[in-house]
Amino acid sequence: ATAFMSVGPKAAAFAAILRVLVGALGPLGADWAAVLAVLAAVTMTGGNIVALVQTNTKRMLAYSSIAHTGYILAAVAAAKAGPSAGAAVLFYLFAYGLMNLGAFACLLYLDLEGTRGATLDELNGFARRAPLGALAFAVFLISLTGIPPTIGFVAKFVVIQPVLDAGLAWLAVVIALNAVLAAFYYLRVVVHMYMYEPEGALPPVVGARGLSASLGIASLAVLVLGIVPNSLYEWAKAAALPLVR
Repeated sequence: ATAFMSVGPKAAAFAAILRVLVGALGPLGADWAAVLAVLAAVTMTGGNIVALVQTNTKRMLAYSSIAHTGYILAAVAAAKAGPSAGAAVLFYLFAYGLMNLGAFACLLYLDLEGTRGATLDELNGFARRAPLGALAFAVFLISLTGIPPTIGFVAKFVVIQPVLDAGLAWLAVVIALNAVLAAFYYLRVVVHMYMYEPEGALPPVVGARGLSASLGIASLAVLVLGIVPNSLYEWAKAAALPLVR
């Protein structure tokens, strides 16, 4: 439920904002775009700072969704760049949905789902306990960071392009700096899984076959769409046209 709530409502909300900003407000949209640009910078920075101090992985993913909201807001603020801004919003929403739902599913696979979620210490050595689940989790986290060759890297690039075209170079710099900030807490999880020793003997994880297969397919999609994103981007561009007319 947490994973869905961090993804689902965003799609409808940002589509509506983009439609109002470009279509209904007309010339006034430029004034609101400036406000949204500042809001995007504050949102992504605040979300990343709060996520950075979390030791609870589930909570970290939840707070990081605030930062990703900021990245999407940046694309909305660049609406005057035309269809590329709308395409960036839809592309990022799809990419984030795939990455974030995959990351939460990995917590289920690793048998660490609970009322409080998994702590970093509980993830120590899980690459040995569940190598395939840990590998999939690492792929999703690397993609959320925005490291190539993943869909997360392409998504950030697709957002930065219209931001620059809209004359918001300062916001593009803020996005880049926030990507570096996010790397500290996302990659910290990977380090705990692969480089830290667990406390005591841990039984191997016996994941459901259906979930294991889904994680494999999703992590592969994250990589494939990061290498050949053209078809997905063209779909996003076509789907965004009604929103920016």
